[in-house]
Amino acid sequence: ILLMADHGTTGGYPVVAVVISADVPIAGQLAPGDLLQFVPCSADEALHALRAQEAAILTR
Repeated sequence: ILLMADHGTTGGYPVVAVVISADVPIAGQLAPGDLLQFVPCSADEALHALRAQEAAILTR
């Protein structure tokens, strides 16, 4: 279960992984039953991915 921005504030699900901000648009397009793979990354790597994505958007 991927909980997106409109998820409830109450708990109930253990957090086993987090989708980095740069990948949220991709995750939001997944259909039920689609497969995905979580890959470990550091906070610095996640921030770099987000900044690279933002730079790509700004240069279009």
